Amino acid sequence: VQENSCELTESILLDTSGAWSLLAVVVAARGRHASALRGELEREGSEGFARKRLRDCADRFVNAKRAGPLEHKDNPAANEFFLAEIFEIKGFLNLDPKSRQYRMDLPNEHIANFLKTPVAGLRRAPFALPHPCHITHTIELHSVALPPAAVQQRSVETGYLHFTRLRKTLAGNWTMRLSLSTRAAAVPPESLDEHREAIQEIREQSNWSILLPPGDAKPRQRRDFGVLPTALEPAVAIPTPLQPRLSPGARAAVIPPPAKEIHQAAAALESGTAPPPAPASPPRAEPAAAKSKRRKRGRRKNDKESSRGRHILTACGVGLLLIAIVVLVVKYADHWQIFKKRPAPPATPVNTQPLQ
Repeated sequence: VQENSCELTESILLDTSGAWSLLAVVVAARGRHASALRGELEREGSEGFARKRLRDCADRFVNAKRAGPLEHKDNPAANEFFLAEIFEIKGFLNLDPKSRQYRMDLPNEHIANFLKTPVAGLRRAPFALPHPCHITHTIELHSVALPPAAVQQRSVETGYLHFTRLRKTLAGNWTMRLSLSTRAAAVPPESLDEHREAIQEIREQSNWSILLPPGDAKPRQRRDFGVLPTALEPAVAIPTPLQPRLSPGARAAVIPPPAKEIHQAAAALESGTAPPPAPASPPRAEPAAAKSKRRKRGRRKNDKESSRGRHILTACGVGLLLIAIVVLVVKYADHWQIFKKRPAPPATPVNTQPLQ
């Protein structure tokens, strides 16, 4: 089954000083979404296709004009379609009377519009869904007035779809990434109420409102702003398993033999003769940097061992010296004045005569 995916990225350089803001729109589509864009371009023509997209931008951001031509790249063999365009937008910021700041409301219907809401009422047939389908809508806001904040993540999940919303709020750069994937080709009639509630919640989670202080000019335009992509990245990157780190000898042991040796061994097995012994590979020279590091580690180890030996010898010498001092004190204590007993002073005679 061919993958049906669409990645829409909108980057806005916000200006609250009264000048125009810049909006870059980049689309990378594959499968059904690429066919739809390709067919629309063929029906409308290049100029009509560009005018229609400009009207859609003006409907969303009030005032819009092109800041450059629409660029597109078509790859029918892989059924991929890419486009990039840059607009100047103005009038989408509303001054809030309470906070005296600009309020920016971004109603994002791009993902929700891919899911049609079932009509209310009794239904007996299943409700079809675009499947397999993966849609991503990323909105990047750039302004010096945006402070850092906590990361916010929400999700809506049923047995038929999975939606996630991730907001990253760094200083000067706020990003909201909306992602939708379908899990089945249809919703059974008994699950339509749950499906309607899921679509309504997706619409609510896709909206974004922020407050911006007035008087800040838009940031400088980067080189990758509104650049046409050359390839469509996979929706989910599968990490490669980590390989254990091997020693040089073990690493050499797992190196596969050359193709010539493999063919020789196979021919020997077929003929019944023993295969010739494989020539011993010369030892690989150790890099100079590794030798230097090994020498430094050896010197540090020897220094530590010699320092430890000196400390032990010093402690032993001090201990022997203390023992010798104690022996000498005990042996010659009688000859030293400080250890001899002094004679008691003579007793004073007591007068026993009675008082007159």
